[in-house]
Amino acid sequence: MPQVATTKGVDMNSCCFNEEFKATLKPVRLSVIVPVFNDAEVISALYKRLKPVLEGICQEHEIILVDDGSSDDSFSIMKDLKDKDDKLVLLKLTRNFGQSNAITAGLDNARHEYIAIMDSDLQDPPEFLDTLLTACIENDCDMAIARRIQRSDNFLKKMASAMFNRVSKWMTTIDVKPGMGVFRVMKKSAYDKICDVPEVTGTTLSLMYWGGFQYVAVDMHREARHAGSSGYTIRKMFHLALDRILSYSLWPLRIAILTGIATAAAGFILGLVLIIRRLLLSISAPGWTSIVVLMLFLFGLNFTIIGFMGEYIGRVYLEVKRRPKYIISKLVK
Repeated sequence: MPQVATTKGVDMNSCCFNEEFKATLKPVRLSVIVPVFNDAEVISALYKRLKPVLEGICQEHEIILVDDGSSDDSFSIMKDLKDKDDKLVLLKLTRNFGQSNAITAGLDNARHEYIAIMDSDLQDPPEFLDTLLTACIENDCDMAIARRIQRSDNFLKKMASAMFNRVSKWMTTIDVKPGMGVFRVMKKSAYDKICDVPEVTGTTLSLMYWGGFQYVAVDMHREARHAGSSGYTIRKMFHLALDRILSYSLWPLRIAILTGIATAAAGFILGLVLIIRRLLLSISAPGWTSIVVLMLFLFGLNFTIIGFMGEYIGRVYLEVKRRPKYIISKLVK
């Protein structure tokens, strides 16, 4: 893990130290976006680790905490921290809009030329921000993204994540390397190019992948959760997979068409075989079992295809309505 200079316990008014210290800082300004959902147990610990890191790597910074409809004391703790630090920006959304939309709210309110996005549970070590920022600057790319080389999640979650990445890569033009999550540093100028895209159903980060923004992956050891349990359930992962696939691919409809053609061909061949058996061998298909099974199969296939069509129509409906991705209840700068 990279060693990061801190300012804790040092007299910042010392002229000699001040000049020497400023010389070690990167000449950039950094906004850090942290979506928060029922994280009262970890917010203070996150701030205590994140604050000295930012003071040690860049000349100016801000921390944007986005409360995504928490039902615990998360926002009260955020306000207590704000009273002690004017570099904090607090956003409180009216309800839980989801992590992606909370990140978008933070991106829309970020002011500095570089933006970092990280989870609040301290699995993304704040000290790694120095490495990501350095990689983004030195490679002159749009994003530097942390790639986890090991995970502490259970087997089912790891398997679901791997399957999601493979299916997403196959069905869409979005190529995301395994092990990459939201933890990244990016240029604000990159986000500015897509911030006005009138898309409601797709996620902002998926839109950046789709847009072909250049990024570099940086290997990172991910830490265990500081407290609590992950709110990123299998159900939410399933919805994320649907958002990415249905927003950036027509493959589900094409698969439905190909399946329909294959089923019709199989039905035609089966019918032809039965006719030949009846004419040449005088053998009739016994009973109704085969007919019932075939009908159930075709009805199931039909409803599946209708379901795919309904998903696409529903997404068109949501896009046409142009509802906002999020609504801010309170903004404290």
